[in-house]
Amino acid sequence: MSTSWRRPIIFISALLASGCIAYGALWLITASTLQSQAQRWINDQNRSGLSVTHGGPRLGGFPGRVIVTYPAWSMSEPGRWSWTTQAIELWAQPWQPTRFTVDLSGTHEVSGVWTPVGVASAERAELRPSLGLDGRLGEVALSVEKFSLGPKDMQPLIQLSAAALSVARLPDQSAPVSRFSLSVDEFSAPGLSDFGALAPALKTLRLTADLMGELTPGPLPSALAAWREGGGTVEVREAYLEWPPLSIAGAGTLALDEQLQPIGAMTAKFTGFFETIDALTAKGLVRTSDAGMARIVLGILARTPQGGGPAEINLAVTAQNRKLYTGPLPLMALPDVMWPDDLSVP
Repeated sequence: MSTSWRRPIIFISALLASGCIAYGALWLITASTLQSQAQRWINDQNRSGLSVTHGGPRLGGFPGRVIVTYPAWSMSEPGRWSWTTQAIELWAQPWQPTRFTVDLSGTHEVSGVWTPVGVASAERAELRPSLGLDGRLGEVALSVEKFSLGPKDMQPLIQLSAAALSVARLPDQSAPVSRFSLSVDEFSAPGLSDFGALAPALKTLRLTADLMGELTPGPLPSALAAWREGGGTVEVREAYLEWPPLSIAGAGTLALDEQLQPIGAMTAKFTGFFETIDALTAKGLVRTSDAGMARIVLGILARTPQGGGPAEINLAVTAQNRKLYTGPLPLMALPDVMWPDDLSVP
């Protein structure tokens, strides 16, 4: 081979070798960062009174994404609750060590929460925390597919096809604001089939809301009371519910009254309202006299969209004094919300 060809080949080979070495070093740095972040979090939980145990972590994925596996995972608050699963995985792209994913797919056993032993299962479940350069948590996103929850060795009580939840602190705000985004598809749970003509499962739920004000750590009732006294509200930017035959799209503001009961006002567009009133009346949730008046008023307000389709109504919906109103009409009583004392805001 002539000298004129040898030099470019040597140069290209050296360049490729340098790139491979640099990538390998980057991969190892990300692996070390990911493991140290996870161990720091585990140590913090153990110091706070929780108990986190696992088998020896395994490192893999090279030359692709960095994967750290923790087999025989167990987390508990001794004497109160516990969570166990065969393994959880953490993974990150080598060039994004502060944006990692916790893979929670599979079967999990939880005890001491709402049943002696509950089983949660998901075909896919991923938790994605995002850390800033200062190490502080900026955003958390959770997505699941084909999820079920119920007592061990029994049929699941709760099932859903897919769901996604994200929580993020909005920057450059004069007061603390946290944005919540939620979407749920094909959700079924006990009690949903008790509403007559309504489908036994929610088809779609979409919600984007801003939590205005700071929730201070402590028992849930006292944290909510302090939040309320500080002027805390929930600004619902967008809400959509499809529960055949009913669909609702709206926005508004929610808060708590002096007894920590929900109050609020929203504007909403309804379709399928006549069928819904009939279903609620048949189940005894709406009095016959109220239903008759509601049908008359809603019939006057209903409009057929241009181009046809189901009749729709734009209404103000309010909740106050433990009653739900559509416009000026009381529709149904709202049950008291009992905030559990044994739940705390971290």
